[in-house]
Order: sequence, then structure tokens, then C-alpha cells
Amino acid sequence: MNTILFLRLFTEVDTEASALEVAKRIIALIIKFAKVENQSVQKYWKIPEYYEIFFKLSSLHNLPEDYQSILEILGTGWEQASDYESIWNPGDGKKFFVEEVKWAHLEGEGE
Repeated sequence: MNTILFLRLFTEVDTEASALEVAKRIIALIIKFAKVENQSVQKYWKIPEYYEIFFKLSSLHNLPEDYQSILEILGTGWEQASDYESIWNPGDGKKFFVEEVKWAHLEGEGE
């Protein structure tokens, strides 16, 4: 069964073009675990210096395996909200491997 993952990121960059470059770098990291079905980049209304990047993804293998692989390839220090929902915030001992990212949320559904 096809499973869907949603990845939402906030990135601190100066332009939409820079945010699109961040999106490309994220895709390059996750491409072996998920196919990008939909992507959007827009200014974040709440924090003007942030851009929001949103991906709708299709898992390439199975939800547990791909979900965990995406978490591991993107960063360390994720907080698990539920079985297939995790949030990343900056903090001591936490690192996101695309440095412009300031917050991230990954959620999976299906299977």
C-alpha cells in the first residue's frame, strides 16, 4: 500500500530563490526513501524572515522504514509526538543537516 508522508520546514533565508535551493537540498537527501508528489514554498506570515517549505511525499518502500530513514538523514534530536509524527526544534545536542532549517515536522499516514 502506498503511504504518504508530509514534511514541513521553516527556513531562514533572504529570498524565495534561496528557499527553493534549500528545498532542492532536502529532496537530494530524501530521494531514495520518498518521491515528491507536491511541493510549495512561501513566505511564513508569522515570522517574516522565514520561508515555509512543504512536501507531500510517497514512501518508496514502507512507512516504518522510510519514515525512520528520513528522520535520520535530516537531523538528530527529533521529538516523537506519535507513532509517525516527529518534530525537530533547535537545541543542545540537536542538529539539522541543512543548516538554514529552523524547525521541521514529519508525519506519515497510511500503510
